[in-house]
Amino acid sequence: MKTKQLVASEEVYDFLKVIWPDYETESRYDNLSLIVCTLSDPDCVRWLSENMKFGDEKQLALMKEKYGWEVGDKLPEWLHSSYHRLLLIGELLESNLKLKKYTVEITETLSRLVSIEAENPDEAERLVRKKYKSCEIVLDADDFQDYDTSIYE
Repeated sequence: MKTKQLVASEEVYDFLKVIWPDYETESRYDNLSLIVCTLSDPDCVRWLSENMKFGDEKQLALMKEKYGWEVGDKLPEWLHSSYHRLLLIGELLESNLKLKKYTVEITETLSRLVSIEAENPDEAERLVRKKYKSCEIVLDADDFQDYDTSIYE
């Protein structure tokens, strides 16, 4: 299987995940819009630098361990280029705006009141079940009561 060539180094993505921990998997349009607006802003690098201290603590610890980077240090030079940030925006939108496939279960509820003569309630239920299983009683569209949907996993 062919893997997609990323537009930036792993370090750049690690930096972005400090501010946006779900950067690579974000699919909410409002969050994607915020990321795109920030990356396209000419003042992006300053904004990122000033806000790294509020970022994801685990990711900040990873930055220190992996790159020796601490809050206040300079961001990767790659992020300073508007062109490079536009490449990130294109990649982000291409990978995160794809429609995903889901399986949804639909459950219909059919219901009918059936009168039957029996000695007791248990026998009445047994007789109705027997008639239902032998197709003497058939529920149809006229018996529709409700429906429900749920994601099937």
